[in-house]
Amino acid sequence: MASDLQAEIETRAGLGFRPATVADARLYANLTLAHRPDEPADPLVAAYRWSTPSPGFSRERFVVERAGQAVGYAWHIEASADKDPERHGKVEAFLVPEAMSAERLRAVYDFLEERAAEHGVRIFNATIFEDVEEEAEVLLESGYRDDHRAKAWELDLVENRERLLLMASRAEMVMREQGIECHAVAEDRDPDPWPRVYEAHVEAMLDMPHTEPIHAPDFGEYLRWLASPDTDPRWFFIAKEGERVVGLSVLVFPPVQGNVWTGFTGVVRSHRRRGIARAVKAAILRRAVETGVERVRTDNDTTNAPMLHINEDLGYHRLPGFRGLRKLAAQL
Repeated sequence: MASDLQAEIETRAGLGFRPATVADARLYANLTLAHRPDEPADPLVAAYRWSTPSPGFSRERFVVERAGQAVGYAWHIEASADKDPERHGKVEAFLVPEAMSAERLRAVYDFLEERAAEHGVRIFNATIFEDVEEEAEVLLESGYRDDHRAKAWELDLVENRERLLLMASRAEMVMREQGIECHAVAEDRDPDPWPRVYEAHVEAMLDMPHTEPIHAPDFGEYLRWLASPDTDPRWFFIAKEGERVVGLSVLVFPPVQGNVWTGFTGVVRSHRRRGIARAVKAAILRRAVETGVERVRTDNDTTNAPMLHINEDLGYHRLPGFRGLRKLAAQL
């Protein structure tokens, strides 16, 4: 079936689809750099994630080729039916500027949707940058509809150095009055902090604004995620009340190329609205300021008003965010 689909696409738009392997991680990263120079993927992070797939999901990755040259990337991933009876699936693709056309991109998404549908997907979810009008038009004309938006931000740590240090000190004082301490996991007194960190992380993760299922990892999968080349316990900050982890904030550092991003910030339900998210985020940003990190990026769902307010207060400025679109497989 895959060869039939590939032949059809090649006839229709001059494109071929070669299954991507871990050996293609650097090629993929180079393609992202050509597609979006301000937001490239890291080859080592990609290779690690591709080589340690999450159980209970099916996925396919493709290098998109034209006249024998790599010109884009496409992939789909979906949870098994027992994890997600509604059968959501992610379908995402891009073409480098030299190869981009509405016809070609439409052919790529047609291919992905057919492949995902073979894996049982009934609801396609695509995410694009909000400033790519041609890509959005292709998806809208193909039957996708807007589902959600996420704002993206960047914080200049050099320009905001003194203000951030002052805010972090004030937040630390407020936390001390509540008996809460914020510090890196690498500095924690507990010789095995990760079970408590995992418990808090999953609770906060499941409460994130979402329009498709959130699949929390089991503890083993969580530990594999922590072993990613962009993750380090020195940049994984937690807020603790006694021995309990009640909040966390993580910075991820791509080792080869890309931007420093906030991977996650969250607080357990029982401790929200007490300034903990602001404090633990300020604590990790203070560490970033003190170690010479120049900029940090983050993104938040547009419905997450508390975190949006925190970002504005901290001095983040807006970047092009993300646009989530959805299409029912019945529209194929």
